[in-house]
Amino acid sequence: MQRMELGRGSEVEKRTSIESQSQKDLPFANINQATSCLTLNMETLAAKIPKKIFARQHEITADYLKAIDKHLDDILSGAAVDMYEIRNFAELLHIHPTHLSNTIKLTTGKAPCYFIEHRILDIVRDQLVNTNMPIAEIARNLTYDPSNFTKFFKHFEGMTPNKYRQSHQKTETVTI
Repeated sequence: MQRMELGRGSEVEKRTSIESQSQKDLPFANINQATSCLTLNMETLAAKIPKKIFARQHEITADYLKAIDKHLDDILSGAAVDMYEIRNFAELLHIHPTHLSNTIKLTTGKAPCYFIEHRILDIVRDQLVNTNMPIAEIARNLTYDPSNFTKFFKHFEGMTPNKYRQSHQKTETVTI
């Protein structure tokens, strides 16, 4: 490596010296070659990973989805009063929250909150269509503040819970 003293030589000479030294250290001529090699190495590595690891990822995902269903059943029955966060589900599964999140994203392509939100929406849709329970009570049963609940529902469904209920009410025809 060339010795550079501060104050001597131009900035261009210093930069050229550093670039030529770093190119000697790398086996690639440019970043495209390095990226291509890295991609090939990752594909080779993925082929060598034992199937047990991939099976474990799917096991974690299945356990997570079961835990969501159980927790929401507990919320509806009153056995639980607070909505779980990702860290709570990770604790139930005895894994780190980051590992849970990364595993869910890897196996499903979706974030963990996606499954919680959509399961809640399934419950709400069912209750809106099949019961006459007030919307505020449905919200409170699912640990939501009614005004935030309406925003949450409208974000995903594109309409308020009240409009959803009205559009899905069963109409009875009376024949005379």
